[in-house]
Amino acid sequence: MHVSPLVEPLDDGRYRVTVSFHDPGAEDVWLSGGLAGADPSNRRLECEGDGWWSRSYDLGDGARLSYWFTAGRSDDPIADPLNPLRHVYPGDPEISGDDDMTVSLVELPGAPPLRWSVGRGAPSGEVETHRVRSSILQNERRVFTYAPAAYDPAVEYPLVVCFDGRAYVGDAYVPLPTVLDNLIADGAIPPVVAVLPDCLDTGTRWRELQLHEPFVAFLTDELLPWARERLSFADDPARTVVAGSSLGGLTAAYCGLKRPDVFGLVLSQSGAFQIGGPSEFATTSALPLRFHLDVGVYETRTRDRSPSLYHANIHMRDVLVAKGNEVTFREYPGGHDYFWWRETIADGLVTLLG
Repeated sequence: MHVSPLVEPLDDGRYRVTVSFHDPGAEDVWLSGGLAGADPSNRRLECEGDGWWSRSYDLGDGARLSYWFTAGRSDDPIADPLNPLRHVYPGDPEISGDDDMTVSLVELPGAPPLRWSVGRGAPSGEVETHRVRSSILQNERRVFTYAPAAYDPAVEYPLVVCFDGRAYVGDAYVPLPTVLDNLIADGAIPPVVAVLPDCLDTGTRWRELQLHEPFVAFLTDELLPWARERLSFADDPARTVVAGSSLGGLTAAYCGLKRPDVFGLVLSQSGAFQIGGPSEFATTSALPLRFHLDVGVYETRTRDRSPSLYHANIHMRDVLVAKGNEVTFREYPGGHDYFWWRETIADGLVTLLG
């Protein structure tokens, strides 16, 4: 009888994780997600016969990884039918064809419990949804705002600007309002306000979050003046965090590069620095910026001869340190995954604002 995932302890403290999939008609079965990063050079499962396919990976304790299968030439994700531990990422109803995605999870015994991203009775801030039109970008988007519990408009709060807004207010992704509520209640950071501009669709996201100066101009010349009419926050780069994951992490760094007079604190989660960043900072005079970078040790897949996200983030760290910036860098035993970003964003906020 097949079990998936089968988790077996090894003598050196690691674990062997074996996933299995049954499809008698498949000619190939592939693994995707963070678990595939344990051996990025070969994602193909091995055929055992009788329609069974399997693959084993040796992982360090503490890993928490998502994964799914694809069969044949189809790219449609298939959650592990044998694994009851699943998670659904809801599709965006405002984006045509953006369907729910179900992934399977493997969590080793040493995986840390969720601490900041789950509700635990802290006083709740207020989240509002708005529509903001940009004459610079010639489009309109959702923008979410967060005000802390007991918000006082006479106080100038630190500001957090975070990209991919929908993904950073939804419980299934990164519930940043919950994280902020918990951090503030514990005194880990001071009360803050947050502005979370959304992306419109995949194509727009790829355009706007790839070293796109008009997007930075939208933030500084349109979005922040709009936000200032609704929230009270300090006009101080040393109290202004710009944050995001993947392309959003790249853009957070780019905002600091282009407008250090506005964004002095950069929080990048698995930033897409294989696209850019290191060379731009290496050829620029030292800037008064502080950084918190994190990346998963299983973000090892490469594409088109580009470095993996893991190595690109190490490169970015080294460039920033060489330029004299204050940089906090964290590796976590995971992949390119909201299951880690929902917690590691708290580490970055404490580092930059605590």
